[in-house]
Amino acid sequence: MDTPTRKLHDALPWTLLYADDVALSENADALQNKLSQWAKVLKTNDLRISIQKTEHVTYAFNDSEQIPKFPIEAEAIPTSESFKYLGSNVSGDCSLDREVTNRVQVSWHSWRAMSGVLCDKNMPIKCQGKVYKAEVRPAMAYASEWWPLSTKQEQRIHVAEMIMLR
Repeated sequence: MDTPTRKLHDALPWTLLYADDVALSENADALQNKLSQWAKVLKTNDLRISIQKTEHVTYAFNDSEQIPKFPIEAEAIPTSESFKYLGSNVSGDCSLDREVTNRVQVSWHSWRAMSGVLCDKNMPIKCQGKVYKAEVRPAMAYASEWWPLSTKQEQRIHVAEMIMLR
């Protein structure tokens, strides 16, 4: 991907290549222009942008903003409210509700996987606590150091943790 698209690369973070994902971030007109350039360069190298696998999220900071359409070869890229990137949910409305829900679900999955140890009456409490702190809690707290949580979101995490501990 680097060789055919070398001339299209801007300074980071405006163009970011990760595996086969390209994340572009500019104003709507510049973004449409950049998408057209990418489609043209890829087409000359017998590659294409898959419309079925491509979507965009627009960060609308007020409700009056119009969400733009981004066509590639006359077919518009679908708009999504959120997407998952490197294990975290990124939401167009800048809320963390989906990320908190995802983290709680992942921690429950981890708890269920460790339930043989966590629910064993013959296992010492100290050992159960160590397993919980090593397996379940990190699953819930993954990437949370940057979260500006609301009280409601903090409460959801706290309630889930208290239920697991019981």
